[in-house]
Amino acid sequence: MPLWSFYTGVWFGLLAKSLFLFVLDFIAVSLTAMGLGPFQQLAFSVEGTPLRSLQLVVIVLAVTVQSVSLLVYAALRHGRTLAGQQALLDAVIEGSPVATAVLDTHDGHRVLRTNAAFRELLPDAPDVADFSTLFPLSERDGLARLLSADSERASGEFAVTDAHGEPGLVQLRVATVTADAFDKYGTLRPAAVAYRVVQAEDMTDVRRRELRLQHAADTDSLTGLANRRTLLKTLQSEIRRAAPGRLLTVAFVDLDGFKGVNDRRGHHAGDQVLCDVARCLSDSVRPEDLVARVGGDEFVVVSSEVPDHATALALAERLLERIVHNPATSGLVAASIGLVVQDNPNVSADALLQRADALMYDAKSRGGGKVFATPE
Repeated sequence: MPLWSFYTGVWFGLLAKSLFLFVLDFIAVSLTAMGLGPFQQLAFSVEGTPLRSLQLVVIVLAVTVQSVSLLVYAALRHGRTLAGQQALLDAVIEGSPVATAVLDTHDGHRVLRTNAAFRELLPDAPDVADFSTLFPLSERDGLARLLSADSERASGEFAVTDAHGEPGLVQLRVATVTADAFDKYGTLRPAAVAYRVVQAEDMTDVRRRELRLQHAADTDSLTGLANRRTLLKTLQSEIRRAAPGRLLTVAFVDLDGFKGVNDRRGHHAGDQVLCDVARCLSDSVRPEDLVARVGGDEFVVVSSEVPDHATALALAERLLERIVHNPATSGLVAASIGLVVQDNPNVSADALLQRADALMYDAKSRGGGKVFATPE
């Protein structure tokens, strides 16, 4: 029950009881004054005349004492009720598994209280007055916007330092709550003060799992290169940017002699060769280029913003030379490369890969160790 509602009920109840008692006392005194009723012998009188003035004073005193007694009793009873409710609320907040803090909105988001879960999540919480000091400087502008939001509920994620000094991530959910309070004149005002209730949840492990899952979905598990899914997404994006003087090249690389490595040395050795080739290709391209493994011993290198056909062909020739002369794979494998150079923004990613694949097979069918490219 709101505080203002309680006090309103108490005052109206007290007024009703006081009026009821006054009416009863007045009737009793009036009957006594007329010589009627069970209290006539108790009537104050001088020579048989009732002293009504004195009796009225007694009535007022009786009603006043009774009314004050009722008010004191109601206040004590409600005080005990409030104390029990406060103890229960304190126990619920302190023992809640949800990290919770209460902030004063009128004093720079001063921390009024925190529970055990919050202090475990952010050990510095009991020692700070300003909530924002729990977070790095880089996060405080965003935190200030969250805490000052006009909406009753808001949320956001922020970087923190955990209890072990490690970087972490917490999600904050903020709700605005109001409470009744007395003003400076002693008048009870409903919803007179506002507080921010902040619930915090450690999202560090959740986001790490999401990143691992995303990484697993986008990369080849053996080599760590991009997989076909990532390749197609990147290709489709780069195709739209292709134009004359900003060519897009797709080099489809297939290893020559890889089957013999697997047959003679086993699959473990074959996997090692694939990893060595993956590192060799990654080290041979520009930082903005993409290297992907699309299956078996097949790799694709995507380069954008290439100025002309000759530069694209030189990039592919360098890839072939690096594979052949790579110390880790020299004498074990070579490569055949199909190279597509195009500036058409309307072609599909699948069509580009199919064309590069066909050129690679042309190179392989003519003895391998070659680059076959689309004509200028």
